[in-house]
Amino acid sequence: LFAGGAVRTSNDWVDYHDAWILDLDHVGTVRYEWVPTSDIPFATNHLSAVTARDGSGASRIYFMGGQKGHDEGDSEIDDLYDFVPGMDTWVKRANMPITRGHASSSTIDYGCGFIIIGGTQRGKGQVTDISYYDTVTDTWTNIGNLPKNVNTPVCDISLDVRGEDWLYCETGKFEGYSYKRKINTGWDQQG
Repeated sequence: LFAGGAVRTSNDWVDYHDAWILDLDHVGTVRYEWVPTSDIPFATNHLSAVTARDGSGASRIYFMGGQKGHDEGDSEIDDLYDFVPGMDTWVKRANMPITRGHASSSTIDYGCGFIIIGGTQRGKGQVTDISYYDTVTDTWTNIGNLPKNVNTPVCDISLDVRGEDWLYCETGKFEGYSYKRKINTGWDQQG
């Protein structure tokens, strides 16, 4: 599925509501074609998307945040919707606790929800917030902060040999360093 985005014109960005589905169920047996679906409820660019389980265990696709137009750090939004492909429907969920864009590489499926890390916030520029969204309760919780302001971090979760969850983040404004932390604990600098 592809949703949202912008097209740069000569002097500005034009945000779009367009959304399409690419069916991958028949890999190698049919020609792949993008099929238009109902428009995303908010036109934006630099939004985040993640597939996460809901309370019934079914996978849903969640789209959130992003920015309007070209002004990074001044036009981010806090909307959250999930898309139900079989019903071609968008469902409004609880807004993010802060406006946020530029976090597409740091939005991660986790438990019955997802984590979104860093990005940019309207009026504040780069942010350190790490937020968890619970798909069952439709609520957000701040679970920590990055050690430094980061515009576009690249993050993921990995298990260590003891089976503990570690969150790893790199790039952004980390000045060549990588950071890791056990979920809900402090940061360790790597390299």
